[in-house]
Amino acid sequence: MCRGPGCEAEYPAGRLALLRGEELVPGAELGAVSDASAVWQGVIDGGADWVVDALPAYTEGDVDPIVQPGRIVIGQPEADAVVMVADSDTFDELTPLLRWSQADTQFGTDIAVAPRQDDPSRFDLVVGAPGWSLGRGAVYLFLDAGEQATTDTSFPNITIEGSTVEDRLGSVVRLCSDLTGDGFPEILVTAPWFLEPDSWPIDVGNDPIDPLAGAVFLLESEAVRSHDADTALPWELGRVWWGDQMGANAGHDARCDADLTGDGVSDLIIGAPFHADDERGRVYILSGGELPDSGPLKRAAWHFLKSPTLDAWFGMAVAPIDADGEPPMDLAVGAPGWPDGRGRVLVYAGADIQAEIRQGTSAKPLVTFVTDSFNPVHFGRELDVGDVDGDLRDDLMIGAPDWLEGRNGYDTGRAWIWFGNGRDRWSGNLSDTDADVTLLGADPFDRVGGSLKLRDVDADGLDDALLPTRTAIE
Repeated sequence: MCRGPGCEAEYPAGRLALLRGEELVPGAELGAVSDASAVWQGVIDGGADWVVDALPAYTEGDVDPIVQPGRIVIGQPEADAVVMVADSDTFDELTPLLRWSQADTQFGTDIAVAPRQDDPSRFDLVVGAPGWSLGRGAVYLFLDAGEQATTDTSFPNITIEGSTVEDRLGSVVRLCSDLTGDGFPEILVTAPWFLEPDSWPIDVGNDPIDPLAGAVFLLESEAVRSHDADTALPWELGRVWWGDQMGANAGHDARCDADLTGDGVSDLIIGAPFHADDERGRVYILSGGELPDSGPLKRAAWHFLKSPTLDAWFGMAVAPIDADGEPPMDLAVGAPGWPDGRGRVLVYAGADIQAEIRQGTSAKPLVTFVTDSFNPVHFGRELDVGDVDGDLRDDLMIGAPDWLEGRNGYDTGRAWIWFGNGRDRWSGNLSDTDADVTLLGADPFDRVGGSLKLRDVDADGLDDALLPTRTAIE
């Protein structure tokens, strides 16, 4: 079997490993696949680059209640498909309970699962498909997705369509908190290569949109749920904010479920990793309590953080951290291009960000997580937070999908977890060797940490690690 660079084609399928929170204990060093509680094995037709989201287990019925297993939803963009499986302790070929698809669209590049508040067995599904129509991109919304009765459910309630070739709308989709007060969450979708369309009703004034600047659209729940057609343009359903520089790639990552301003309302966090003036990369923070009108991010932002060094790809991943249950939350920023591609993750205290605004100084990171590897492993390319140990504090998970393991171990990948209960020791530089949990790739092109989620699949109060990886087909 091919073992060196350029051999990725020998690993054409995806698989998903589940490591339960009870196994993610201090000092654990686990094989991401070999020590997993469950592994769902894909086939070549399902492609290799999977993403994942999940819903927890739930109890059904008042008399003789039955605990229904959690449901795991997997995006398979190379197959233009999204599939759902039930949580189980299994090591077997993936057998979907439900399947959604849209041909020739890169359907499933990103997904967001929204549980229905009135019934835990029901959920809405948001699917990004940036390859639709020559890369214009699309976002598909399936209401009551879990109520579908067939194994192939390919009829969305609304399709939000991009308008310019290679906009790549739907590269990122995020479920927000309720930002408008109607009891339903908003949806954030990005088009990181956005180019202003020829016919656009929004007046850009003196702020024209440069090529590849990127744009982020907030789909407001009232507009989505009252929309009476099966297609829409994204700016018909809410606000849009765009990057302020050519090639900034605004919207490469984004979050909208955390309060950084301290006003009790979740804010929007938008990464633009290739913004370049005297730095490389920015992260914009927009107030959810006072949602700005459509416009350039430099005017809409409540504040922004900028990279402390060149070529860092600062903002390629972002993750808010709830350290103590009180706003403002802290913010982790991935900088996987940090000189020579080794990568870093910088964590900023929410209080320090606010102090920077008041004092007009530059916020310094509370802690910088670094790697001891001398190779370009892109530490910090993916981030997520969750409560792995059940102490009601966020724990931080960092991925480095390009980790090199030995002479021929190209892109085996690694992921690490730092527990929030050790936050009082978060200062200066912390090495990956000091992580509380280390998750190891074993085979070339596993790419552990290239996609990751922390979700409580089994509803035991501990978040579980969901790690899609690549694999060879024997």
